[in-house]
Amino acid sequence: MKTISFNGQDNSGKSQQIRLLKWKSGEHFHITKPLSAYSNRWPKLSGYEASRWWFEEIPVEELTDIIIESLIARQEDSCSEKFPIYDRGVRMFKSVCTATRMTRDGISLHEAITITDKHFDRRYDHFVDEYEIFFERDLAYFSGVQKLVEVIRPREDKGFPESIKQIYLRYQSNLTVVMRYYFSQSARCSIIGVRDPILVIQNQLREILSIVCEVKIPRIKLPEGLIVGFGGLSECGKSSFAEHLRKDYQFCRLKLRYFIELIEKRGEVMTPEMVCLELLDYLERHYFLSRISVESLHDPFVPAMLKLMLGEQVKIVYIETDQDLRIKRASAELGMDFEEAREIVIGKDRVKKGRGAEKVKDVADIVFDNSSNSLHYNLQSFTDSLCLN
Repeated sequence: MKTISFNGQDNSGKSQQIRLLKWKSGEHFHITKPLSAYSNRWPKLSGYEASRWWFEEIPVEELTDIIIESLIARQEDSCSEKFPIYDRGVRMFKSVCTATRMTRDGISLHEAITITDKHFDRRYDHFVDEYEIFFERDLAYFSGVQKLVEVIRPREDKGFPESIKQIYLRYQSNLTVVMRYYFSQSARCSIIGVRDPILVIQNQLREILSIVCEVKIPRIKLPEGLIVGFGGLSECGKSSFAEHLRKDYQFCRLKLRYFIELIEKRGEVMTPEMVCLELLDYLERHYFLSRISVESLHDPFVPAMLKLMLGEQVKIVYIETDQDLRIKRASAELGMDFEEAREIVIGKDRVKKGRGAEKVKDVADIVFDNSSNSLHYNLQSFTDSLCLN
């Protein structure tokens, strides 16, 4: 079977696109393990220790040997009648070895390529019928979504010495140059410019693989209407605003907790990506819903992932309301005095803040102040901010 490799610079989205490929098309593909699973010579390190091992401790010759040994073992990981999917192919790992040598030894591109090619010629004599997918990061796009990306994948350089940070930056710069050389030599490669939401890229990928693999890979059905997600603390007005959208603008109200419970009932570990896919699956089955609202966003992870997956089709709203006003509303709604309501609201706030509810504000498209006593005025102002008319 033809092998498909996913290639590109770090954080270009390769791993997530591989995971998404399994969704509703997994019968076509066999997803191989990370390269480090194919040799016991890889150390069990992470963070700074892993960087120091890679860039300072292990000789480059030995590192290249471990990579080649792992590549050979990975080829044996196959599944009959399924297309193997590699997270980075042979040409990509040649690029990694070359860029590492340039970074550590301070030699030229030509010298490093010559050494790497000779090393692979001596040790790697296996043929792979490999079709390469290359993900090319669009700098302007990634700059625009950086805040969302850092919510999902926080930077791991805390505590890293400045020397290691600078080495890694040089490595990434060298890797870009080396990849340009190696992949310009490839006649069996499709380049995907990563400048659109994740699911748009996934559908581009599925179109390419349908042709390359000569199988029909279904596109992911993307919702066509607007999705509005609501975040905020207790009694801030989320339900009133969502009901306003339902009543006056034909939105369907959905609860985020419903989708989380579906995952939990299957005994699976909940991730923001999985919650988003459950929502998409629901919308595909309820294709007639053109506008939906989602309550309640208790942390920033699901809203950030929704925006990365669907882009501007998703609007995240964080509703701010003065605490005393929220307590007064709770007092009236629950039929209790102010002090009793205060204890309840503050208790709920403590729980929600612990989950990260206030951080939804950091990824929100709209932060709306609902402290005015005129609910009618607030609802109209909110509607205007969504540009629904």
